[in-house]
Amino acid sequence: CRFTNALGPWETAADDFDFHVGTNLRGVYLCGRAVLPAMAERGRGHVVIIGTDHLCRPDDFPYTSAALDAYDATKWGLMGLVNAWANAAGTRGVRVNSISMGATDSEMLRGFTKVATGKEPTQEAIDSWMRPEQLGALLVPLPLQHFRQPVDHHIEEAADQQTDHEGQRHQKSR
Repeated sequence: CRFTNALGPWETAADDFDFHVGTNLRGVYLCGRAVLPAMAERGRGHVVIIGTDHLCRPDDFPYTSAALDAYDATKWGLMGLVNAWANAAGTRGVRVNSISMGATDSEMLRGFTKVATGKEPTQEAIDSWMRPEQLGALLVPLPLQHFRQPVDHHIEEAADQQTDHEGQRHQKSR
């Protein structure tokens, strides 16, 4: 996890920015540019880009930090790709969407929490984060859907499922 902010050292600014662009934008851009022409030629396809909750942050978002300027800029850049690609390919039968999911348990999030708070994340915090396999449960059905079927149905269905640490799925209690 690499932290950057507007008041950070000038000597590392370009390298830090290039790191985030390379991590969050370059691969998505090149992959999209590789597959979109073929999808458009076939008249069908679906691209799903993973965003971040930093794009729709509530006022009380607990991990807001000035130390994420380059990270956030690249995530906003992803939304620029989504909009441009959807406009370019949408009339040719290709869907381009993004999902801006909430905090997902990862080494990056655990490291950021430690830097931001000065201590390891609590088990309560970790338990509140989405598990990577839950994100997978949201994503896998999306490209398989027909255009007429609402996406919200699958998202709500997956959100109602809870996956424990052994990978077993359980219905969430409400």
